Amino acid sequence: MKERLNSKLAQRKSNDFLYLAGSHTHNGVGGWNESPAGQLILGSFDEAWVNQTTEEILAKMEAARSSAVPATLSYWEASATDYVENRLVGDDGFVDGILRGLEVVRNDSSKAILVSYSAHPTSISKKSTTLSGDYPAALIERLENRGYQFGLFLPGMVGSHRWNSPQLDDYDLVNQEGDLLAERSM
Repeated sequence: MKERLNSKLAQRKSNDFLYLAGSHTHNGVGGWNESPAGQLILGSFDEAWVNQTTEEILAKMEAARSSAVPATLSYWEASATDYVENRLVGDDGFVDGILRGLEVVRNDSSKAILVSYSAHPTSISKKSTTLSGDYPAALIERLENRGYQFGLFLPGMVGSHRWNSPQLDDYDLVNQEGDLLAERSM
């Protein structure tokens, strides 16, 4: 998809900066990787879905450009170290438990927030076949319900980190994680 987006932007002779990040979930949509390994892991490649998603991203970029107004950008950090642990080496390993983010407040008072955290989003059982954005989606939903018109999650050091949280199941755990991080993000 990255190549399709960059190709379309080049055709438009756009100088837009496109930053792509993969928010990670084990319960996300597949069908976007053409390689044999990608299809084995993610399911059959769905070109129509990839094309539609590409066009929707480009349309959102155009809408953002056409509605741009002056804004203030702020960087923030908050500790959430008590919620994360090193899943590879336990207590002996490095832990990055800092929530990091950017807040954009436009002159029309609308707000956006970008949040990054290190816990691997695997709170839903790997046996589940339901689609879920895991705790990042719950976090963004909470933030949007608290006054942000747009939220975006970017993964931190997810490879070595996991939640150190109460033993809840699937969506109860995801909802609690979203609530906990939203409280620390505000």
